[in-house]
Amino acid sequence: MSDFLLLDCTGIEDFKFIGLDLDNIALEQAKANALIKGLQQYCEFYQVDAWKIEFYKKFDLLVSNGLNIYEQDDNKIISLYQRFFESLNNTGVLIVSTITPSPLESNESSWNMNLINQENLHLQKIILQDFLEVKFQARRSIQKTIEQLKEAQFSEFEILPDSLGMFATIIAHK
Repeated sequence: MSDFLLLDCTGIEDFKFIGLDLDNIALEQAKANALIKGLQQYCEFYQVDAWKIEFYKKFDLLVSNGLNIYEQDDNKIISLYQRFFESLNNTGVLIVSTITPSPLESNESSWNMNLINQENLHLQKIILQDFLEVKFQARRSIQKTIEQLKEAQFSEFEILPDSLGMFATIIAHK
């Protein structure tokens, strides 16, 4: 949510940011950013599990950066997207990001290996996977993510890949 708090909202008065996160530290950081930006009157914050949100047709726009990279179970991701679908109003939009599989994980990888620094990639793997044992290892292709969004009833899609083909943003419409 902090990304949205960096937007220039000058002259806009009819809006509300609603921050949802299970992590209280992330919520406290977002609250502090809202206070710094003078936007606290336009913000609400809830500590909640995204799979259990209960906002029926409340949102015009819902943004999820990264929940899908922590969950390996495809059915749980579809369930999450269905929950998001139910939370959006009739013309609502979901923006979701995904980390795509590497060429070692899939022959259909979208990674542009000609642009990726191999030494940095190897170092990143050592730091993130071997040393820090990070949990965001659920990589999905753009096509797989769109299939999951379709199963959750989303119908129109825009794909915004990064230049390296590693990280994609997908805009899904109801």
